[in-house]
Amino acid sequence: MSRKRKKTDISGTAWINTYADTVTLLLTFFVLLYSMSNVDTQKFEQISVALNNMFTKNPAESLLNDKNPEGEVPIVGEETPQKDAEKSVDLYSQIQQLIDKNTLQGQVKLTKDERGINIELNEKILFDSGKAEIKTDFATTLNKISEIIASIGNLIEIEGHTDNVPISGVYKNNRDLSYARANSVLEYFASRGISQNRMVTKAYGEWYPIKPNDSDANRAENRRVNILIVVPGDNK
Repeated sequence: MSRKRKKTDISGTAWINTYADTVTLLLTFFVLLYSMSNVDTQKFEQISVALNNMFTKNPAESLLNDKNPEGEVPIVGEETPQKDAEKSVDLYSQIQQLIDKNTLQGQVKLTKDERGINIELNEKILFDSGKAEIKTDFATTLNKISEIIASIGNLIEIEGHTDNVPISGVYKNNRDLSYARANSVLEYFASRGISQNRMVTKAYGEWYPIKPNDSDANRAENRRVNILIVVPGDNK
């Protein structure tokens, strides 16, 4: 007669041991990484929150007992909005000081928007009407701007803008003219040692005016080249 097998007494909470071991091993792994490198504390806490959410579905607490009242887990590796804002303000102040130091106040206009910091150049001082060749008497100003760009490592977008008055001649439309002008500025900066890997051109033509094209004064303001210093995080 065959011997009966004993029934194994499986407790309903036996899984907790495996769960606890897994969490402990994961936490030990990240603590080990932390001890071997210089990790941003805030980012480490973000990882902790993410792991806690994975296992407990409770976004209110982290494995480091750091309270997160919003219940949100920021993406690891990104700067916080506060740090991004501080960087943007610092860079704006730095560029403003360089503009003042180089006495460029009357030739450029410094503004800031959600994309970054704009150094705006009026078309009239850069180019002759309907042309894309940079005036030789403006070279000194561009040289100073190139020095400012060289002193920072941000991506540079060079934007060409025009008014809405139709043109004729070499360029078939305003967008072509705006591209040629933006490209002329890019090539000039490249000749001054700025890496082309850091620069891109954008041709907007008449499509993004800053004033209504209803007067000579307003159209003059719309004819411009913007040198956008991209600030990561500003568009969040």
